[in-house]
Amino acid sequence: GARYRHKLAQSLKANEGAKVLGLEDDLTLGKMALDTLQNFIISADASITDRHLPQIAWRLLGGRRLSKCLTYAEDIWEMMCDVDNEDLGMTHDGYLKLYVMSEPKLDHSILLLDEAQDANPLLASFLLSQRKPLVLIGDPHQSIYSFRGAINIMDKIKTAPNGTLYLTHSFRFPQMVGDMANLVLGLYKNEKKQIKTDPSKPGKIKSVSHERHTLIARTNSELFVEA
Repeated sequence: GARYRHKLAQSLKANEGAKVLGLEDDLTLGKMALDTLQNFIISADASITDRHLPQIAWRLLGGRRLSKCLTYAEDIWEMMCDVDNEDLGMTHDGYLKLYVMSEPKLDHSILLLDEAQDANPLLASFLLSQRKPLVLIGDPHQSIYSFRGAINIMDKIKTAPNGTLYLTHSFRFPQMVGDMANLVLGLYKNEKKQIKTDPSKPGKIKSVSHERHTLIARTNSELFVEA
């Protein structure tokens, strides 16, 4: 990513893509092109194809516009990768894609990946291609980035016999909180492993005051309904 330090961007906005493509009057097509590109960037694929089109694009765009969407996604990628083109920034996902496409070989005896439940297909395929001993640490119950294309890499590989170890002992909360977690995970996610905690830790479970509480929701619309 050092080559792109002068044009790094956290993300690309639909209006930015539409502007450089001359699609100010068709923001939908610009947004679909950006989403197509992002799907390609986090994939293990070497080129942009119709498999990277977002599902909604098939409904919103007609036949010719679908083809244009792929072309525009390729144009945006080319501008991102051009060091001298500052009209479009390079994202962190973008230069990671370039790095993986260069097929580097890591000179390490063991590879370790934390938060493995949220790895994207690009990172997963890269680590598996290294053919090194791989330690994966993660919790499938805490997978929160599937909306960005994350996959649980731990489900994708076979471990050696007794190769899976469970970290079920926590020192962060009292046992009564652990018991509640065991109840919820067992009931809703069929989890068989039991969390054990430090019994000497103080703590309690009580009802939430409706005057002061925090609501966490999956979507903005859920928050609006609650409000």
